[in-house]
Amino acid sequence: MKHIVSISFTSSAQNMDTRFNFLGEEFRLSHFGADFDIQVMQSLVEKLDGTADVIALQGLHPTIRIGRKTITHTESDRVRSLVKHSLLVTGDILRNVYVPWAVRSFSRKEPNFFKHKRIAFYSGLLDLPLVDTLSQFSERLSFLDPCLHLGLRKELKGLESLMRYGKWVAPFASGKPLSVRIKDTSRKYRFKGLTQADIFVTRSTLLERFTLDHLSGKTLLIDTVTPQLLRQLEEAGVVNVLHFMPEVKGLEDASYLNFATLEAIFQALKKDWEPLTEDEILGWIEQLDLQPSFKILSTNSPRKERKFAFIIHPLSMQDLFRHPAVRPLTPLVKRMEPALEWAASQVPGIAYGKITGVKSMLTGEETEGLIYCILDTPKMMLAKRPEVTYERLIKVCEMAAAAGADIIGLGAYTKIVGDAGITVAKGSPIPVTTGNSLSAAATLWAAREASQKLGFVAAYKSGNVVHAKAMVIGATGSIGAVCAKMLANVVDELVICSRTAGKLLELKAEILEIAPHCKVSVVTNPNKDAETSDLIVTSTSSHDKKVLDIMSVKPGCVICDVSRPLDIREEDALKRPDVLVIESGEIQLPGDVQMSCDMGTPDTVVYACLAETALLALEGRFESFTLSRHISYERVREIYDIAKKHGARLAAIRGHSGLITDSEIELCREHALEALKTWRKA
Repeated sequence: MKHIVSISFTSSAQNMDTRFNFLGEEFRLSHFGADFDIQVMQSLVEKLDGTADVIALQGLHPTIRIGRKTITHTESDRVRSLVKHSLLVTGDILRNVYVPWAVRSFSRKEPNFFKHKRIAFYSGLLDLPLVDTLSQFSERLSFLDPCLHLGLRKELKGLESLMRYGKWVAPFASGKPLSVRIKDTSRKYRFKGLTQADIFVTRSTLLERFTLDHLSGKTLLIDTVTPQLLRQLEEAGVVNVLHFMPEVKGLEDASYLNFATLEAIFQALKKDWEPLTEDEILGWIEQLDLQPSFKILSTNSPRKERKFAFIIHPLSMQDLFRHPAVRPLTPLVKRMEPALEWAASQVPGIAYGKITGVKSMLTGEETEGLIYCILDTPKMMLAKRPEVTYERLIKVCEMAAAAGADIIGLGAYTKIVGDAGITVAKGSPIPVTTGNSLSAAATLWAAREASQKLGFVAAYKSGNVVHAKAMVIGATGSIGAVCAKMLANVVDELVICSRTAGKLLELKAEILEIAPHCKVSVVTNPNKDAETSDLIVTSTSSHDKKVLDIMSVKPGCVICDVSRPLDIREEDALKRPDVLVIESGEIQLPGDVQMSCDMGTPDTVVYACLAETALLALEGRFESFTLSRHISYERVREIYDIAKKHGARLAAIRGHSGLITDSEIELCREHALEALKTWRKA
């Protein structure tokens, strides 16, 4: 019979002596806790050394190597040195081989679980292999080592900070190990209010050193969890507990199993008494077919409210005075417009307001939005080097991250400047999305509804194709291109228009690959084809240039204007009461939505790009969902499905003067019917 003695630095309440059979060998396991008293642990080791084949020590700091520096733990080394007659294991060899592999395997199955999450390690130095693994999935890592080692309420942010800290605690090592100790081995530490992490990472032997109040609403990643510990975590309000102790066939119900005892079992089964190697651990993993067994043990506690952020900016000088604090100065706009526009563009990004009450109709998840504003008008933004705008946007992203936001969206021209969000996303501590996927989906959503209400699209279909002609102006832009591709699937004739002729030919080839039935034409001037188009989508961001002669548009046509500022001026739209000019689709977010700031939309309605950010937060998809000037079909369909899933819906159709009522649509139809009697044919 093999005898294993397990000695833990933690509580003695779980002391036990048990027997079990594994792989034909009989084992006796004796477990003792030292009640966080290093003297008790030393006396247990001295007393039990030589009475067992293997001694498994739990809760001791391992030796840490950072570059050429070596850091040891004073008490840990002293305890280990007392084992002279039995073989000694700590579980670190098994842990360091198995855990990183298990985490990567889990992430392949759940690719968004760790992605861009705020992850706090109780001790990064204690779990450097796991730190290295998780840093591949999230750049938002923090470490609470100063609290343990120095008694300081300080959080290290980022992997570089941890490495600097590690080198700082060993400044005079000069090749010799430098001892580091925990500040107070008897106290229970409180982390509440110290960090805003979503996920905490620790070892079970270390967790007993802390109060659990900071874990309410959080996810805990831990090496192993007992039924008793799980009950305590449930009472503390932990949302999810993930543990990665492998399930071993024949030991499935062994509550005593942890990395140290499992490594001790492997050590005891060796034919010789040489210490285990990493290669032998790999052999055991293969022999026993140990598979990653991450388990999400959800508690009944409500999830912590998720936060998103969104950046807006004024589309005109009039928009600068939406804020209540400066609204009384509105009369100054015309007299001092150039000076005010320049001065506003020098102001750093500011917190503008909040959106609350967004709640999924399906899952009950809630999210809160933080609205930030930079004061550049499109004219000022386009006059600057993109790098200037990048820097300002990244600073706002940092502000949002510090305020607890999990993801941030770019609005209007902030998602157009330069490389359309790519550089901002690289510099941001949280994921960034432009919202263009939902903007594209909402555009066609609104266009379809408006066309159906106006009633001029031909009634018959060929399969899923409507007999209609559509035109996209600004088709080579990010939203324009995906709108063109999606429209090609549902109409039998499509005109794509842009000032960049070469890109049009490339886009036409792409469209014909996915919709060979569609007749696709390319033009650089839209006015002639406007005479025969049933639907026109404009997405040019041309700012101050007229993109379409409104007088050339066919009566009964629906024009869906995606651009901000709008491509079709209000005075031009008023010239054609027989043409329905609508803005791109705006979204009604689910829940009892309240907004504390004026964004130019009704209280419960938001632009689609903002809605995409909010819906990703409801979904828990904290990732840079839409970036660059390319939008894929898959993303557009996916965000549309997410919107429908959580209960978002298309808001009432809007035009220049606000909501467009059904009676106004009917009046437009009457004007169109009259105008068509004399309309010239192309």
